[in-house]
Amino acid sequence: MNKKLYITALTLFLAFAMNAQNLTREEYIEKYKETAVKSMREFKIPASITLAQALLESSNGNSDLAKRSNNHFGIKCHSSWKGKKTYHDDDAHQECFRVYKDVYDSYADHAKFLQRPRYSKLFELDIDDYKGWAKGLREAGYATNPRYPQLLIKIIEDNELYKIDEEVLAGGVTDKKSKKKQRKQGSDQDEETEFDEVVLSNKPAVKRTSNKVKYINAQEKQTVDDVAMLMEMGRWQIKSYNDVEEDYVFEEGERIYLTPKRYKGDEKYHIVKEGEDLWDISQEHAIKYGSLRRKNRIPKGKQPKPGDKLYLQKKKPKELD
Repeated sequence: MNKKLYITALTLFLAFAMNAQNLTREEYIEKYKETAVKSMREFKIPASITLAQALLESSNGNSDLAKRSNNHFGIKCHSSWKGKKTYHDDDAHQECFRVYKDVYDSYADHAKFLQRPRYSKLFELDIDDYKGWAKGLREAGYATNPRYPQLLIKIIEDNELYKIDEEVLAGGVTDKKSKKKQRKQGSDQDEETEFDEVVLSNKPAVKRTSNKVKYINAQEKQTVDDVAMLMEMGRWQIKSYNDVEEDYVFEEGERIYLTPKRYKGDEKYHIVKEGEDLWDISQEHAIKYGSLRRKNRIPKGKQPKPGDKLYLQKKKPKELD
């Protein structure tokens, strides 16, 4: 075989080998479905949306960016990215994209990426409203393609990915650890299923209060700086959102808010317990400290007494002072 024929044959063989390794859409869904479910449980992002975005952005895991860089969501570097980088033509020539150690890091980073303030309105939608999420992603600037929502919706509906969301909400999809735990305990599931805390990344699970404020539970003796570094946030945000000073140290299990608290709570009243102060109550109900004090006409520097009834929604009537 001459050199020219050998090179042609080798090229054809490599092309065939690469195509043989390509995943079909069905294979991709089966392979990464559980990862998308974990993301739904931990970060409250519909599994259908996560899978549809991954399928679209990575061409079912077969794009050059996905294969070489494990980037399945087309996330670009941006100024905050400190990891490895690669360059591809996209909206502009040779744009910077993130490189991940493995696909699961890509999924974890996608979930974290959507925690940015620009996407906050998405989390006000019902978690099974995949059409609203698809449109909201485009409106928030995730993609420049004006047909991005329609493309996601078509993938979801063609592959019935919305059924995965329904299964999760009904408690029908659990990870292997949860299944083992249920078999061991022999316990029936509650009618209203709670989301499990599943660690998808090295960060703690981000939860939401009933009035939709994001928070994590503190590890033992975490400082404001510790939390800011861990969650890649500004120190001022941790201080402001939690009404604490720069040298405050969180005790294990305390709530640490990652978004601003609300001006009112979901409950109407709170009866002050022994040892509680305004800050404790503000943290418990995710209400701004100043708003809680003003609603109850409490002067600066004063604290409520055990047994006092605090108003969490309306302002306390003057005649009750």
